[in-house]
Amino acid sequence: MKRRNEISVAVLGSSATSCMLALYLKKNKFNVTILEKEKNLGGAWSLDRYGPKFSNIISPLNRSEKKFFLKSVNFLKKFKIKFIKNLSKSLYSKKVVDASTSDLEDLFLLAKKKIKIKFKFKVNKIIETNSRVLINGKYSFDYVFFPSYFQINEILYRLENNEKKISTPYNRINTALHVRLFVNGLNKTKYKFNDLTIGPLDRFQIIDINKSTSRINGRVQRAWKTKSRKNIKKEICKSLFFKKLISLKFFKYKSCIRDNAQIKLLERNLNKTRRVKYFETRSILDFVKYNFFKIKLKSKIKGAND
Repeated sequence: MKRRNEISVAVLGSSATSCMLALYLKKNKFNVTILEKEKNLGGAWSLDRYGPKFSNIISPLNRSEKKFFLKSVNFLKKFKIKFIKNLSKSLYSKKVVDASTSDLEDLFLLAKKKIKIKFKFKVNKIIETNSRVLINGKYSFDYVFFPSYFQINEILYRLENNEKKISTPYNRINTALHVRLFVNGLNKTKYKFNDLTIGPLDRFQIIDINKSTSRINGRVQRAWKTKSRKNIKKEICKSLFFKKLISLKFFKYKSCIRDNAQIKLLERNLNKTRRVKYFETRSILDFVKYNFFKIKLKSKIKGAND
């Protein structure tokens, strides 16, 4: 039986949840590598030198999440995630919520410091054998952790002389268009969420940088994505009330869209494997609830010496 520090684990993607999983496994003495197709960490939570590119909201959306929310916040703080108490109305997942700002910068800095990361690494094929998992026919691991929205077309497992293909169903690959504005003199009392939108935006968050400057992160509605950036910018500025626009920048983000039925099927299919392990990442709160409060992730790795 291998010692725990001899057990190699690949975590697919570098979203906030993948980074937390990698740090958790590293703390439990496993040999962990993150595989990320982009050149930066974070996925839908990624940052640049001006802060988050996308809306950075962690908020309970249903009774179950509300029940676990305070416990989840305390747990997330162990991974250096900060919660800044500047509650403001935000538009998130088709609901208007009172959301405090969540700052993930220290989480990503910690992951860079502690975890081996292969950037610009696109996973095309996974093959599980009796003793190993091969990725792209070249890289070998003892175990691979597979998140809810990771896109891959081919997972095979070969046990003895049997080879089977694991289905990884999804609806489509979606390219979302997001926007980030910096403005002076924002009037928060005037904007209204009409039909759960603000102008062309169906996701919306305001962060006050100082007394005069605010950052606004939003997502452009699907119906608006085909319009010109000039028209989108014009409509956003019409829908908000501020004295001066400092900057406005667009960002794109590609994601693999799975509905709940497809996620359940994916989880069942991956349960057939021995070394490719599914972990729940539909939201950060779901990630914490299912992977830490309901089960122990390290128990998914056979051969670990507890």
